[in-house]
Amino acid sequence: MTDALIVDAVRSPIGRRNGALSGTRGDELCAQVLNGMVARQELDPGEIEDVQMGCVTQIGEQGWNIGRMVPLVAGWPETVCGTSVDRQCGSSMQCNFNAAAAIWSGQLDLVVSAGVEMMSRVPMGSNGGDLSDKSRTGARSRRSTRENSSARSSRSKSRIRTSARSSRWTRRRAVTRRPRLSRHSSRPSFRRGR
Repeated sequence: MTDALIVDAVRSPIGRRNGALSGTRGDELCAQVLNGMVARQELDPGEIEDVQMGCVTQIGEQGWNIGRMVPLVAGWPETVCGTSVDRQCGSSMQCNFNAAAAIWSGQLDLVVSAGVEMMSRVPMGSNGGDLSDKSRTGARSRRSTRENSSARSSRSKSRIRTSARSSRWTRRRAVTRRPRLSRHSSRPSFRRGR
């Protein structure tokens, strides 16, 4: 298997809301970062096979597949692919996983994994919509199911308390036993905890 390595890490300055960077579009700022990275590594941008770009709020100026737009704004060749990934707070980390998987599988050799959000220009939650009626109904039915299960759970806990008084030592011992993997087996072996 081919190793997937992080070769370099570059970031833009962090700005305040409506601060000095708020007049710069997210794709322009990210393009500067990507160009700074290839300059530091003395790479030809045409060697990069893919750009994985994490972006949660893909609306407005960040909504035009910003993962594809950033390399174009940076002046990279049109042959460099790019895509946007939205996994909420884990978007950039998902891009790292995607890049590593593509390298491990032998499909790609050089991938840029990045993330972009311009909160002054595209505020958090601006892409959120109202829940559909089906979602609301499902939430209500899940809530009532939870309430019923918590009532059952409290009844069963009271039964456990009354029966456990006589065997307090046994209960304590059972809590301290944890499954641990044996060195020679993939099955857990139970040993008394400390």
